[in-house]
Amino acid sequence: MSRRVLVAVAAVSVLAGAAAPSLAATKKPLPPIKGTWAYSDQTPDPSPSVTSNAPPTAYPAPCESPVPSGPGDVNKHVIVTKGAGTLEVLGTHTGDWAIELKDAKGGIISYSDGALPNDQEHLYIPLVKAGSYTVQACNLGGLPSLSAAYTFTYKK
Repeated sequence: MSRRVLVAVAAVSVLAGAAAPSLAATKKPLPPIKGTWAYSDQTPDPSPSVTSNAPPTAYPAPCESPVPSGPGDVNKHVIVTKGAGTLEVLGTHTGDWAIELKDAKGGIISYSDGALPNDQEHLYIPLVKAGSYTVQACNLGGLPSLSAAYTFTYKK
């Protein structure tokens, strides 16, 4: 190769190497995850509401009742995140419902059960790591459907 070609190749290599770190630094943040879920629960279980004066161990969270789901019920949806961020879930329903957030192993992270039967359910919780999370809704004595809007916003 001629000396001019070698100098040109070397200059391009140096410029490309210098540009690489700046390209990595301009990595775009992940876009929010948004959507809606539809839940149905034809078998309401008012036990958590009725036993609200019972010891805390009676029902650790509102959707942990012994009444099984019916065959047509849809009461769980999964969201998979690629990093830390904040999850917000807003439930719209008529009557008494509750929602729970569970980790991949089924452990309860948080739940919402409004003080009054017609209070709309709302979760707003930071999630510290990537993972698979389940949002479960349960009918405690309302109409058989709940609609939930959700947004997961990645930490910047």
